[in-house]
Amino acid sequence: MESLQEETALQRMHPVLKAFVCGSISGTCSTLLFQPLDLLKTRLQTLQPSVNGSSRVGMVTLIFRVVRTESLLGLWKGVSPSFARCIPGVGIYFSTLYTMKQKFLVDRSPTALESVFLGATSRAVAGICMLPVTVVKTRYESGRFGYGSVYGALKNIYQTEGVRGMFSGLTATLLRDAPFSGIYLMFYTQTKKLAPQDQLDPALMPLLNFGCGIFAGILASLATQPADVIKTHMQLSPQKYHRTTQAIAFIYKVVPSSSCPVTEHPEKSLAPLSLLPVFTEALAPGAPTRVGAAGGNEASVSYLLPSGWCFASVRSFPQGLPEQ
Repeated sequence: MESLQEETALQRMHPVLKAFVCGSISGTCSTLLFQPLDLLKTRLQTLQPSVNGSSRVGMVTLIFRVVRTESLLGLWKGVSPSFARCIPGVGIYFSTLYTMKQKFLVDRSPTALESVFLGATSRAVAGICMLPVTVVKTRYESGRFGYGSVYGALKNIYQTEGVRGMFSGLTATLLRDAPFSGIYLMFYTQTKKLAPQDQLDPALMPLLNFGCGIFAGILASLATQPADVIKTHMQLSPQKYHRTTQAIAFIYKVVPSSSCPVTEHPEKSLAPLSLLPVFTEALAPGAPTRVGAAGGNEASVSYLLPSGWCFASVRSFPQGLPEQ
């Protein structure tokens, strides 16, 4: 009886509020489940290679290192700012996307370019609103800061770094989030159109949605991963990087090729690939997670080969709305 009443109350909600609540619930669940992988992603993105360029740290090695030095619960470090970001952030994304769909698209599916616009705009709005908490989350996960609470962290950042510190990495964040969501939504909607949905058993539809989401997320990740690495560096060291170009220059110069160390052959270093230490953010609607792969923190040709990949990160940020 109670469940029926709850269902009725949910159906009576304003559609925008309903989208906000559903997005927030899904973001909460995925954040709790996959926070350890998000922490590993942040750590892998900020690891520096040894002087001789021979060190190679993968996800499994890093897991054991975190558990050994910080205990098993250390894998969930940063879960409180993740909740503080995802619960309202995913809700903002969903409600913004729903509002724009109702305003610009009436009784029809979006075209490819319209999907890019909808996804990018919705994610940009959510990303800007939640950026201060995102900065706190990244710093918690890095293990370099001793913040006691999300509020305490925000207060400390504001007092020591001002508003600039709270919004550090804004450009890189927008260059990652907006294109990711736009590209993802475009590939997701176009892939679903190609699938013979009328011939499938309704019970298989969630599996179809999941598969389309994984495919779309992988393609979007390939395009936006460099911006994610830049964002992480800028949010951890805002005093060091005042501009996005400074972070790019640092990553380009510091991270050498594992197969050809800078100390031996600087002219042959594959530094541009250092922007790709962790491949992340493949996402599926209905199962709001991102998946990815990594082969270590050095930039080398072998990184791009399947044999060098391992499961690296799953992040919560659902894309797309339930059918209305």
